[in-house]
Amino acid sequence: MIARVSLVAVAVAAIVCMSIWLHGHNATVSADQTLLNRAATPAQLEHGIKRANDAKTLNPSTEPDLAIYGLLVRLGRTAEARPVFESVVRREPDNRTAWSLLAVTTQSSDPAQFRRALTRLHELSPLTTRRP
Repeated sequence: MIARVSLVAVAVAAIVCMSIWLHGHNATVSADQTLLNRAATPAQLEHGIKRANDAKTLNPSTEPDLAIYGLLVRLGRTAEARPVFESVVRREPDNRTAWSLLAVTTQSSDPAQFRRALTRLHELSPLTTRRP
């Protein structure tokens, strides 16, 4: 009897954990899809930010933060985007995705930041042939 109760308790705990993970994963995927949708309206981009913030609940990954950064940049809110990016690289200074996203989003607006991102990407992948 005790074994069955224990088994049920473990199963319930596993279901709860998987539900939380699945919710965060779906929210992250939704935010990423919005980010990649070139035809997304400002309202859809705002909703993507909300979904990415939902994904951050109980999720230590920086993936939702990268989506938030990209969505804020798409909305032209670069002042809000910068602290999000800085938070990501502070937690994961070797995150190539973060540095790549920074390079893409600053290429025409901030040449110094663009060069800094390319330099960091080269440091992370020294076998690349082109240097900034």
